[in-house]
Amino acid sequence: MPSSSTVCVDASLVVCYVLDDQADEVDAAWRGWLTDGVSLHAPTLLFYEVVTALHRLATAGIRGVDSCAAAFAMVSVLPIELHGDIELHRQAFDLAREHSLAAAYDAHYLAVARRLDAPLWTCDARLAKAVGDWSPGVILVS
Repeated sequence: MPSSSTVCVDASLVVCYVLDDQADEVDAAWRGWLTDGVSLHAPTLLFYEVVTALHRLATAGIRGVDSCAAAFAMVSVLPIELHGDIELHRQAFDLAREHSLAAAYDAHYLAVARRLDAPLWTCDARLAKAVGDWSPGVILVS
């Protein structure tokens, strides 16, 4: 896995981590980041997206409510620095248009990654495909 002192993580990766859906690769990345003191970043919408994902899993009966609540408790203490200033939103708007994204949510993660010149880590294959070989890079964990 590529290494960096700063990474941007998206909601799909965070949900996979706290639910152990892809334990090996995601857990290895998180363990390495925490051990190496890697600085983790995301837009402020991270928590909105994580709560939405966990709520959907619980209401669909895919995961129990207690399991989803415990997962969110884990998310709430992860050492992720959040970004949400107006310039980030402007950059997300431009990036969403540049990559023909259906919604601008994902573009906020790209904007944080670009701002920090850090790779974006995701479990979202659709996003990784949409941006292709975008710089500073998207690392798809599958």
